[in-house]
Amino acid sequence: MELSIIIVNYNVKYFLEQTISSVLKACKNISSEIIVVDNNSKDESVELIKSKFPSVILIENKSNPGFSKANNQALVIAKGAFVLLLNPDTVVAEDCFENCMNKMHEDTSIGALGVRMIDGRGDFLPESKRSLPLPKVAFYKIVGLSNLFPTSSEFSKYHLGNIPQHQSTYIEILSGAFMFMRKSVLDKIGYLDETFFMYGEDIDLSYRFILAGYKNYYLADTTIIHYKGESTKKGSINYVKAFYEAMIIFAKKHFEKSKANTFTMLMEFAIWAKAGISIIQNLFEKFNLIIIDFLCSILAIEFIKSQWALNIKHQPTYYPPIFTYIIVPVYIIIWLGTIYFNGGYDKPIKAYKIIRGTFWGTIFIAAFYAFLPEDYRYSRAIILFGAFAIGILMLIIRTIRNFMLFNKFQVDESEQNKVIIVGTNEESRRVIEVLEKTGINIDYIGRIGEHEDDVLLGNYSDLRNIVEIFKPEEIIFCTKDVAIKKVILWMTELGNMIHYKILPEGGESLIGSNSKNTSGDLYARDINLKLGQAHSQRNKRVFDLFTALFLLIISPFMIIKNKNKCSITNLLLVIFGTLSFVGFFKNNEQNYLPHIKPGLLFPIINQNKIVNAATELQLNLRYAKNYSISEDIRIVYSYLFR
Repeated sequence: MELSIIIVNYNVKYFLEQTISSVLKACKNISSEIIVVDNNSKDESVELIKSKFPSVILIENKSNPGFSKANNQALVIAKGAFVLLLNPDTVVAEDCFENCMNKMHEDTSIGALGVRMIDGRGDFLPESKRSLPLPKVAFYKIVGLSNLFPTSSEFSKYHLGNIPQHQSTYIEILSGAFMFMRKSVLDKIGYLDETFFMYGEDIDLSYRFILAGYKNYYLADTTIIHYKGESTKKGSINYVKAFYEAMIIFAKKHFEKSKANTFTMLMEFAIWAKAGISIIQNLFEKFNLIIIDFLCSILAIEFIKSQWALNIKHQPTYYPPIFTYIIVPVYIIIWLGTIYFNGGYDKPIKAYKIIRGTFWGTIFIAAFYAFLPEDYRYSRAIILFGAFAIGILMLIIRTIRNFMLFNKFQVDESEQNKVIIVGTNEESRRVIEVLEKTGINIDYIGRIGEHEDDVLLGNYSDLRNIVEIFKPEEIIFCTKDVAIKKVILWMTELGNMIHYKILPEGGESLIGSNSKNTSGDLYARDINLKLGQAHSQRNKRVFDLFTALFLLIISPFMIIKNKNKCSITNLLLVIFGTLSFVGFFKNNEQNYLPHIKPGLLFPIINQNKIVNAATELQLNLRYAKNYSISEDIRIVYSYLFR
């Protein structure tokens, strides 16, 4: 047998389906076997493989032993002369494996090989080629010098930034997402080190190939899609901690003691530094528009106030400091709060929600003003002109933002993505059917196909021109009709301003990814989750906050049957946003479910009722799909008082 493909899966059912579909096409002319090791997934991955891919060799683990151990389970039984370790969130081209084997046959000094990888937006992933993380190399990356000098042979050595992405060359470290290796060499040097649970095992294995006298190679002629972030959340603090701790294990194993100690100090510093940066970045990404609105509102009202004092009151110092530094910020917080709760910050942004929020904010401020002591009622005019100024200012800010991000001079963001489908008429109808069943609202521009007499917009060769004319936000490729190799080429050439989705042959889901640091985008027939919508998440947070405050106030005066989960400590954690009242079953956190805080209670009335994993899965899915505040009220009330 020529090739054994090993895939370790954990709760990425839909991505796994697409990966196996692409692998089967790439194995068409190769004597091969596919081995999937499932690490106790709860998302019906095992059922999918058994029903749709019966030829796949399946190893079902009843727990999650980690990435290294799972791969080793498959390596023990692998029969191929070559072995490929492949992530379950990848898509390979039809000629990928043949190109890899040809290179390995051509150059017998190569022990392991990696390929060029792009993410779901078509952007090159720099971890496709790496060097050994020596202390100096790691230091340059940690302090950011590699980002400042991305093509420097010295400062960007970690990702070999001086080597063009399209240039094949010998390298030191391969990515664990795609490691194409000689099985005979693996048998000599040993399999993956099981000390590494999730990260670092690829660096360790790559280095052991070099120590054994073999070379590692970066093959730039072949490209795969890697939806980086699907198996793990790359932007999370837990990822940062786990990754750098794996680097420490590697240093202690392979470096002399002095170098290992230096490296360990750098990694420990990096863990805290990266964690801090991640927190700041996440907060800024989440609240940047609110911060901009607040600062601009302060400036606007300060201008109005100064002009009113100077030209109407004829007293430049008419407004005292307490009005400037206390009352005005309170007014602005009320305005921004009512805009937020009226959906003014939801995506897509809508002008009417901002105007509605500003109106209600003005009503609340007017009521607040009426209750102020006479000495603090400085000016109703500031409230009226301030409301008008803030409403107009926010519309201008969003117009500028949309122009900068989307090159559209308008306030509202479109609720509908302009979509082009690439494939036959039959497959295009399947795409539209999936979108309709998931409730996704699109502006369908048309289809690009192969035959002129059955095409709405043009042939495959016309795609670039059609994109220039219609400027779609999203392109959906049907890989039953279009070669994956061609899809990868188009994604690279058309750039990251377009979102891409793929309908795998025989698949019932559309898969893509708009960011290398977040979970992918998934449209599937059986998933249409209300809890994933911004207003539902906001309502859930409001319910949690006010319910926790209410219970905190009344708990000393009321007899509650079950108070253990709603203790003072837990109620405070809910108030500060660490916990939610109702959350998913902990062992069933599928990647396609929306992200919510861990829950004190589960989506079931009888919290003491023992259910199996399949029942937990369905309860999670139904809760996310049909979410309402009334359901949270019912669960909390039943737990506390029934």
